[in-house]
Amino acid sequence: MVSLAVCRRIGLVFLGIALGLTLAVWRGVIKPPATLMSAEWSPGTVIHGTQRTFPDIDSLNISQAEKETIRISSCVSNFASFRAAYNSVNRPKMEIDRVESHSYLTTNSRVLEVGGYTGVDADKLIKRYNPYYLALEPVPRYYKILEKRFKDNPKYKLFKFGLGRENKTLFLNIDSDATSLFRAKQASSKTKTEEAHIHEITGFFKHIGMSANPIDLITINCEGCEFELLELITASEIVKYLKNIQFQFHLDLPGITNQEARYCGIMTLLSRTHRPTFQYSYIWQSWRLKI
Repeated sequence: MVSLAVCRRIGLVFLGIALGLTLAVWRGVIKPPATLMSAEWSPGTVIHGTQRTFPDIDSLNISQAEKETIRISSCVSNFASFRAAYNSVNRPKMEIDRVESHSYLTTNSRVLEVGGYTGVDADKLIKRYNPYYLALEPVPRYYKILEKRFKDNPKYKLFKFGLGRENKTLFLNIDSDATSLFRAKQASSKTKTEEAHIHEITGFFKHIGMSANPIDLITINCEGCEFELLELITASEIVKYLKNIQFQFHLDLPGITNQEARYCGIMTLLSRTHRPTFQYSYIWQSWRLKI
């Protein structure tokens, strides 16, 4: 029969081993299995947990960075199944949600639309909520349509440029609602080409007084430019001043590189500050600022 003293010694040994392993994991000498660190993740899911910060590395939360790396990797691995959902999207409901889900908007709200086209979306939102409406449209022919369509609305302000990383002038081959810098449409003698201007994004948001008067809803539909815009937005302070972000991704455009990784990176960064209110595959999504 084992004495009480022996049992105590054995208990202390096991306690010492447990404490040693815990310290090794904490210092990074031993890493827990990936299955314990990761979780099933889909775009928009937020993983919570105790986090340890390292002020000497630009105050980056290493634990959070590791989790985000896992999320992006998981998202890329499962991207095919995400795309498969495209064929089963309830499009009539999607079109309703793109308007009706923004019932928080009032007559004093500010809406910003990037890619106004001919004003179909603007007309729906204005009729439903009558907010102050800012629209950006860089293509001259569509700008003229918008200018004429909303000329009698004093709350509608139109800008003749798009947004991007820097100020620049581009030339677009016009292709109806699919007009884009990123499509492989070959120009011919009949192709209409128009000049378009891009404004640096930070300067524009300062111009409209974003920090003093945040945007209640930004809606982005710009045929490929959403990758660059959302990367810029989620990586800057701008994202904190956008209460709701609605956007449509356009995949398989020749001018877009690494689309899966970029999409998953945007989803992961956006989940830091916002949560999804609806997601219809990669067609339309809407995210709301966390309170």
